[in-house]
Amino acid sequence: MFKRIEALFNTNRVFTFLLLYRWITIAPAVFTLSSENTQRLPAIATLLFVLGVNAFISLFNRPLNQAVIQTPLFMGLDMFFTAVLLYVSGGENSPYYLYALSPVLASAFFFQLRGALLASFFFTPFYALVVIFTPPAYQNDITIATQVAGIWLLPILFAYPSTLLKSVNQTTAELSTVHRQLEIIHDLTVLLQAAPDLLSAQERVLGAVTTELGFSKAVVALVDPAREELGGWMVYPPQDDLKK
Repeated sequence: MFKRIEALFNTNRVFTFLLLYRWITIAPAVFTLSSENTQRLPAIATLLFVLGVNAFISLFNRPLNQAVIQTPLFMGLDMFFTAVLLYVSGGENSPYYLYALSPVLASAFFFQLRGALLASFFFTPFYALVVIFTPPAYQNDITIATQVAGIWLLPILFAYPSTLLKSVNQTTAELSTVHRQLEIIHDLTVLLQAAPDLLSAQERVLGAVTTELGFSKAVVALVDPAREELGGWMVYPPQDDLKK
């Protein structure tokens, strides 16, 4: 079960999850199409525009995903768009509140706690402007306070599993590397046992260290127990001025 959850929140799948979130959070707007008393634009026009934006993101999800990872400032454009969407669809009474949180949650998923805090910090002034320009007759202090709390608490909550899974992925990668190195050492031990002479054994050690383990250079020598010194030096890549 945990592996399935981890796979869902892998970097390669996070964008797909967030895209699904954007589609699902349109539902409140669909069910409130008849409530236009606080909206500055016709509800159906706003909904069609949002559907168009989602369709665009769905069609170009790969390049957009790369753009967000390489340039996090693109999140600011998305936050500005969702803030404008809140403004034209009723301010704090907008059915798109959860939808408007999508760039903030995306920052939490992609950039963990730092991304969550920065996104909340920059989105809060956008939300404040939306409230300021909403007619006082449609304002509700409890709703505003709850939504501001959501702007901060939800991204932080989303950032925690992202941070945890990132740590798990790093640990898994490190364990995989160690396991691979142990396999190489085991295979090298078997090869050394089958080596016909010391020269072949040295060559196999150099090959394993440089090819399998990935080191750019390796040196190996033989121990002379009688003289208590090293000799028979070999180096890869070969060089003539090797100091013995």
